[in-house]
Parts: sequence; structure tokens; C-alpha cells
Amino acid sequence: MEERADTLRCYSRLWKILSERKMTVADLGRALARRGVRVNAKTLYRLTDPTAPIGRLDMGVAGEICKVLEVDLSHLVSFEAARRDAGLRRISAARQRRLDWLLERQAGGKLTGPERRELSDLVEEAERLTLQNARTLARARHAVVR
Repeated sequence: MEERADTLRCYSRLWKILSERKMTVADLGRALARRGVRVNAKTLYRLTDPTAPIGRLDMGVAGEICKVLEVDLSHLVSFEAARRDAGLRRISAARQRRLDWLLERQAGGKLTGPERRELSDLVEEAERLTLQNARTLARARHAVVR
């Protein structure tokens, strides 16, 4: 199904709030525990990913997070146009098809010399994009890790 450009999605701002307060997810978990609220650490870590839309949000948990951080719900989450790639880059569909085809030929031991060079170039391009994407994601999460 094709996603419409004007689709609104819910995104978490928790990573930014924690960063501004120089808190970690563990700090937040401990603060919630002191209030008698048990929240799975994975849930909190998922809420610190600014690039992933929130599918479901337990309003009880959200309310407790807001109390601990002394923020309104409107500061914890935002509704925005769907982020298609969050700044991540992909190899073009045509180049991906060519890469797949060359990999199949290589697996069958049927690559020619020019095809080996082409495959090497495509693999290098894919690796470069993967590294750039990893850096983009690391920068997005950097504030939480500090």
C-alpha cells in the first residue's frame, strides 16, 4: 500500500527531553520505579527513537513519564507528516536489481571480468550508503547515549 504524503504519524520527543536534562533511559527507568511504575526498558528505548513512528502508546506509561519529566504530553510526542526515510539513503531500485542479478551470477560461478568489476563497484556503493545510514542513526541517538 502506498503511503500518502499528508499522512500524520506520531513521533516521540523523549530522546530530546532526556538529552536536554542530561538523563539516560536508565535514569528515567529508575525515576519511574521510585514512583512505583514498572516499565519494560525496551519500551523506554523504543520511545527514544526519533525516527520511528509510534504505533501504540500506553497512555498510563506516557502520563507517568510526563509526571517524572514534568512535561505535557504535547512535549513528549508530536504529530508530523510521515517521515519516509528519516534521512536514510538507499541504492536505486535499478542498481539494486543489477546488484542482485550479479550476486546470483557470482553464486553460480558465471561472472565475467567486467561483471566482477561492476559487482565490486556496486558492493562498494551499498557499503558506503550503509555506513552513511549508520552514522545518521548514531547521530539521531547520540543524545540518549551521552
